[in-house]
Amino acid sequence: CEVDSSLTAKVKALATILDVRDPRSAIVFCNTKSDTEVIEVFLRRRGYDALRINSDLAQNERDRIMGLVRAGNLKVLIATDVAARGIDI
Repeated sequence: CEVDSSLTAKVKALATILDVRDPRSAIVFCNTKSDTEVIEVFLRRRGYDALRINSDLAQNERDRIMGLVRAGNLKVLIATDVAARGIDI
């Protein structure tokens, strides 16, 4: 299916994919830090267990979020490609 290039259309399509596929966990990669913030807010408002990780977060907060991922306690991780470097899950 084709999706409009707007961020809103992409996030709605992402939510549909998450609904249909219902993955145990997922990582969503974004091009910008602001995209991670928008997507996190959108998904959380729709009831998804989702958190972002990007370079704006303090290291202890990034470590806390990664701990949730490793423990299987976070369904959707939203990350910039820069923040994703070195992720060890």
